[in-house]
Amino acid sequence: MKKIILSLLTLFVFFSNWGVKSVSAEENSEIGLSSLNDSTVEISEPQTRNELIADHAELLGISVFEAEKELFPEENSFEGRLSTQAVSITNYRTLKKYIPNNAGFVYFRVGTHEYDQWRAIVKIIYSGYHSGEERFAGDFDYHLQNSNRIHFTLSGHRYSTGDTSVSGGVSAGLGEFVEADINIARTLDKGIEMFVDSDLYF
Repeated sequence: MKKIILSLLTLFVFFSNWGVKSVSAEENSEIGLSSLNDSTVEISEPQTRNELIADHAELLGISVFEAEKELFPEENSFEGRLSTQAVSITNYRTLKKYIPNNAGFVYFRVGTHEYDQWRAIVKIIYSGYHSGEERFAGDFDYHLQNSNRIHFTLSGHRYSTGDTSVSGGVSAGLGEFVEADINIARTLDKGIEMFVDSDLYF
């Protein structure tokens, strides 16, 4: 009985401080998004771990094994096996924000804790910028500001040719900030300047 009361108390404290009531993707797209008022937000249905991995493999055109290593690299490390979450992950979701002018979309693979009509992001597991037919080089920074808001910035140039590589962190816990550098090689393009600074609400 004491364990049940303690568990319920933990959930109450977590959601009273961080969680917000569930809203639809349509409602999210109406929230003030300064520089991206005409963009579209998509929030997937709750996904299992295997569904998240399969979706990631399909998006990037890689094997399920490679996708699993990208999304959950810490499971193969000593530090990862020792790490613990203050609040457990109950579901996984994919959050996307489309960039205007056919400039692709930013996506976040997240672990969430959901209960009845309440939900909150526990951790950003992986993030990326899918630039479509063009290549992007520059900085991709993001910050899990609270359990229902991700702030991100894209600052760099778009190119029609070239090979890109990414360096920097991918996962982020509550309050953590990630800086990723995307470099480009073998291109003669001058590139088109690009800057996006926005929030994505869950």
